Amino acid sequence: MTLHKIFLLIFISTILATPKIVQAVSCGDGVFGNITLTEDLFCDTGYTALEVFADGVTIDLNGHTVSGTGDLAGISIFGYKGVTIRNGAIKGFWAGVNSMRSHYLTVDNVTFYEGGFGVIISSASNGYVAHNDFIRTSSAGVSIKNTRATLTSQQNVIDNNEFYQAQTGIELCGDKTNKNTISNNLVWKSVDYAIHLNHSDNNKLINNRILETSGNSSVRLNNSSYNLMSGNSIQGGDQYALTVLANAGGPCLASDQTRSLKNRFISNSVVNMGQLILLGLGSVSSAEVVGTGITDNRFISNSGRIRLEHDAHSSYLRNNVFIDTDSAIDDNGTNNHY
Repeated sequence: MTLHKIFLLIFISTILATPKIVQAVSCGDGVFGNITLTEDLFCDTGYTALEVFADGVTIDLNGHTVSGTGDLAGISIFGYKGVTIRNGAIKGFWAGVNSMRSHYLTVDNVTFYEGGFGVIISSASNGYVAHNDFIRTSSAGVSIKNTRATLTSQQNVIDNNEFYQAQTGIELCGDKTNKNTISNNLVWKSVDYAIHLNHSDNNKLINNRILETSGNSSVRLNNSSYNLMSGNSIQGGDQYALTVLANAGGPCLASDQTRSLKNRFISNSVVNMGQLILLGLGSVSSAEVVGTGITDNRFISNSGRIRLEHDAHSSYLRNNVFIDTDSAIDDNGTNNHY
């Protein structure tokens, strides 16, 4: 084979491997190649505004808005990897981006508002959700979930986003939603929780700023183990800064395990909260909160105390600083150390 033919084959292979660029966009379109919007798109019929049917596709909203009604999804992706959605707004849908088994999804610089969910990553890994705004979503701004025991949702990154008046800012839901990173986000005025982990292990919650959660708890862990919470600032909520529970129920994929083990709350600041930290549901049963570490935190100008219920055991609380905050521990558990 001549050198000329070799270069020709390489060129043809590159062209075939690159998604086509398709500019025309209408409601209900299937997306088979890269698209760039040239105008806003409003959709109120069908099931989804746009649906992706190829790997490696980029949808560039180009500063435009895709909007619709609450019985549609905005952009749907089922089983295609390496999809990127960027640079615009998505409004009004029951889910702005609804993805399942779609690994390496990127959502960057998109504003989601007045819809249900912002972004759903279901049974997929290595997603990247960054530099987005989630405004008044009636469900979770970002929901990472797993729906089947044979699948996983792991190593997704939710970084440097802003959430305002979401029902829940960020949720990790279901067994094997593990090893995800939630970092550098601003979560403001959440209705229920700023961050909620349910049956989710080995995640990192790092350097988030949480303001004025009005509902149950700023951060809530249920049946979740080995999670690290560090460098976060939690300020101005009506209820607890952190609750760690076992077997509190919920809709997530769940094994028979009813324990929250060895979660770590380290080097955080908690300011002007109605309550501090709650470990346990308050009943003695097979459901247990065990080995929680609360160390090197700053508690400033808070009303409540740290409370360890009957099902909270072997916790350790060390090197915490209390300023204008009651440092007494309400301890109803066993073998806790402070």
